[in-house]
Amino acid sequence: MNATAKVTDHMEVLSSIKPMVLDPLPEQPLVSILISNYNYGEYLGDAIESALPATYDKLEVVICDDGSTDDSPRILERYRSLDRRIRVVYQGNGGQSLALNAAFYKSTGDIICLLDADDVFMPDKVRRVVESFGAAPDAGLAG
Repeated sequence: MNATAKVTDHMEVLSSIKPMVLDPLPEQPLVSILISNYNYGEYLGDAIESALPATYDKLEVVICDDGSTDDSPRILERYRSLDRRIRVVYQGNGGQSLALNAAFYKSTGDIICLLDADDVFMPDKVRRVVESFGAAPDAGLAG
């Protein structure tokens, strides 16, 4: 099959994709912040603390530990014991995609935010995401 035929096949598939209608968000939607972690114990506390902003508190933080061999499990248990909004999933090492899928499966939010275990959110990140979806209710993705 030549390159032109492949592009034509892909264009046919893409043209058959139709946008789905989204249900309206509640006035104060639950935000699920998903964190995948593998041996990022050194940074994990900063990531978790940045996910618990003072400017929007209707949220849950779902962290999947992907078989860490460092002190990550101890750190996760400490944070889970301090804040009821934190949920932890443990699994054997399968990679970031599987870890995010596991966290997603356990999440219950109306809006999903992804946070790497070695990154942090700005203090008003979650509030701004919620406001963005409020301003553009038909949007399915914010970046």
